[in-house]
Amino acid sequence: MEALFEVPAAPLTEWLDATYRITSAEAEMDGLNWDNFLMGLLDGPATPSE
Repeated sequence: MEALFEVPAAPLTEWLDATYRITSAEAEMDGLNWDNFLMGLLDGPATPSE
């Protein structure tokens, strides 16, 4: 699946700069709990009980 968005560069640049000031690229993944995410992903859906 692909999507193409065409937007003026200046507003996009301003928005990206603002979001980077809030959370830098180095810190954006700090709030994620990768262990729980991967356990949920690898365990798969629960088996329904009968």
